[in-house]
Amino acid sequence: MQKEQAYQLTKAIRTGNLVAADKIRDAKSALECKLIGNTVTNTPQWRDEADDVMEKILCAKIDQLKEMNDILASSRPHTIFAHSVYDLYWGTGLDSEKTAHTTPDAWPGQNKFGKLLQCLADKRRTKPRSVAMSRAVKTRQQGIDKYTC
Repeated sequence: MQKEQAYQLTKAIRTGNLVAADKIRDAKSALECKLIGNTVTNTPQWRDEADDVMEKILCAKIDQLKEMNDILASSRPHTIFAHSVYDLYWGTGLDSEKTAHTTPDAWPGQNKFGKLLQCLADKRRTKPRSVAMSRAVKTRQQGIDKYTC
């Protein structure tokens, strides 16, 4: 199950929209899940739970993907962003080029997903044993650097 599908399915179930939940369960893409999820009415309870649900889903995904866990654990403490032109809550509200060349306080979006990733990276980050960075760590760092500014 994709992250977006898990998130939207949880949203639909917790808000009581079982028709949308069935459609999300059968969806073929993350975009289809998001579009169906956008038809689900947000309740105050869901708004209170949404960030925690996303964190649990993201933690599970990171735990499943050793490479992603390693990249986050070896990353430098920078701002991580989720560029999304259309999502002002989870993304920056800008495309990747504009996001990279705009200061975070000027982003129209809240970048909640990027901040969540950054928090999880901080929790997983390894302490360097020496000042010199090994070649393997530098290679992993490059994997996350393209998403940082």
